[in-house]
Amino acid sequence: MDRGPSKPTLFSVRLPNTYISRQTNDYLDFFCQTTAIPEIRHNSIKLAGHENMGIVRDQPTAIIYAKPFTIDVIADAEMETYRELREWFDATALNANQAVMTGRTQKMKYYSTYAKNMELIKLEQAASQSDNQSERDDKLEETMRVTFINAYPIGVGRIGLDSAAADSILKFQVSFTYESYTVSYDGLDSQRVPSGLF
Repeated sequence: MDRGPSKPTLFSVRLPNTYISRQTNDYLDFFCQTTAIPEIRHNSIKLAGHENMGIVRDQPTAIIYAKPFTIDVIADAEMETYRELREWFDATALNANQAVMTGRTQKMKYYSTYAKNMELIKLEQAASQSDNQSERDDKLEETMRVTFINAYPIGVGRIGLDSAAADSILKFQVSFTYESYTVSYDGLDSQRVPSGLF
C-alpha cells in the first residue's frame, strides 16, 4: 500500500460538453459535494433441484445497475451551474421551461438528442518516489473511471431558501438516469490537484 487507504474526498464528475461548459465541469471539481458510484447486482430466480435434488440455488437472470445517479452541488452566486444543468434537463422536451408567450404545449424530443455519456473519476494521491512533500501533494492519479452510458438528468432538485440561514451555503441535487455503466482501471491519466479538492 504505497498510498494508504482510499479517500472518499478525491473524485471528479465530468458531464458532456454538449450541454455543460468546461468552466462548469471545472467548477464541479471543487463544488460537487457528494456523489456515489451506484450499486451493481444480479437479478435472480430460485431454482430447486436443477442439478442436485434438494439444493436451491439463485440463478442470475439479469444485471441491475442501481439508479438514479445523483450529485449534490454547492451553487455558485451567478447560478451558472444550476442554469446549465437545468438547460440539459430542459433539452428532453419542447417547452420544458414554460413560456406563456411562445406556447406551453410540451413535446418530448428524440432520445438520441439528449442522452449522452458522462463520467465519474475516482482519484488518489500519486504514488511518487519523490522526497518533496509538496511535489507529491500536487498530483492526483485516476485509479478508476466510471462511464455512464446514455445518461441524462431526470430531476433537478429543489433550491431551499431561508432568510435565517445567513451563514449557510446554497445546495441542490441533480439526479441522472442511464442505461448501464462501464468501469475502467487501465491507461488512466495523471492530473494536477485542484487546490480546493481536499
